[in-house]
Formats: sequence, C-alpha cells, structure tokens
Amino acid sequence: MKSTTIVAALAAAALTATATAFDFDELVDGDLSNVNSTPTPFLADVGTNTIRLQVVDSNLPSGDLDFFSVEIPSGLQLDAIRLIELDAGVNGDDVAFIAAQLGPIFTVDPAEPDPGELLGFILTQQSFVGQDILPLLGGDSPTTETLSFWVQQTGIDLTTIGLAFDVSVPTPGAVALAGIAGVMASRRRRA
Repeated sequence: MKSTTIVAALAAAALTATATAFDFDELVDGDLSNVNSTPTPFLADVGTNTIRLQVVDSNLPSGDLDFFSVEIPSGLQLDAIRLIELDAGVNGDDVAFIAAQLGPIFTVDPAEPDPGELLGFILTQQSFVGQDILPLLGGDSPTTETLSFWVQQTGIDLTTIGLAFDVSVPTPGAVALAGIAGVMASRRRRA
C-alpha cells in the first residue's frame, strides 16, 4: 500500500510541476463561441483554470450568448467551480444565467431550452462571488467528466463574469471511489 501511495504522490508532483492551467479573458483572447453546438473548448490542467467573459442582451439578435466546454483529462478531477467576478456595470443587473451540461457539446437549443436536459443552472448574484457554484449547477463535486456551459445576460447591462475551475490529482482512494460511483451510475442509467 505504501508503494502505491508513493507512486501516486510522485505522479501528482510531476503533473503539478508541468501544469499549464488555462487563463482565458474574452477582452484579450477573443469572443467565446455563440453557437451551442460548437462551444469553445478548453483543456483543464492541475491548478486554477480561469475564464473571464462578458455577455449582454442575449435575447436579441445582436446580443451575446457564450458557450464553452471544459475537458477534465484522465487522471484529474474538477474539485470546484468558483464564481470569482460578477460585475454588472452602471445599472447593476447582476442576474446572469449559467447552465451546465455533461459532455463536450451543449446540446440544449437556447431558442427552445429543455431544462430536463441540463445538469443544472443558476441565476448569478453577488452573494455567490467567491463560492463554489458546481453544486448549484447540479454537479457532484468532485467530477472527472467534461462539462459544457451556456452563459447569457438578457438585460441591457454588459455583465462580466469570472469563473475559476479548480482541478487536482485525486488521491488513490478517491479514484477507486469515483470508479465505483461511475459503475453504479451506469447501471442505474441502464435500468
């Protein structure tokens, strides 16, 4: 058992030493996808991976919706999604919409959404800043699956949202438990 723990610790140290967590800012790096079937893909790495985006007037033809996916590579886990920034500008309408779905593509059509197909969703508020919103989005923390996201603001205020995806190397016991949970979940889906 000790050798397994040592090997896991060395692997974690090696991953941490070469980690290249993403840091994306729409103002610097360009607009995220506006199409649900082709979300902007991100590959997470160990550490804090961040996305800063802006949305406004999402219900208008000239408005902005943002779609992106975050892939959690094999051997890693997503521990939390923290809302790290929420700025609604002059008028202060900070109620933006964030939805999550399992998988690399967001299959829900924003024109005719079916909430039953979502993992979960939230309407943002200032009290969420600094908190882990993964459980609010319907995710079990931690997760090892790829998630896709839909973010919008139907109000007239340009809303800036910052999200931090905290990723780690699971402990050997957590990997075994995640595997068992996956088997149990797949059995429940088949029934």
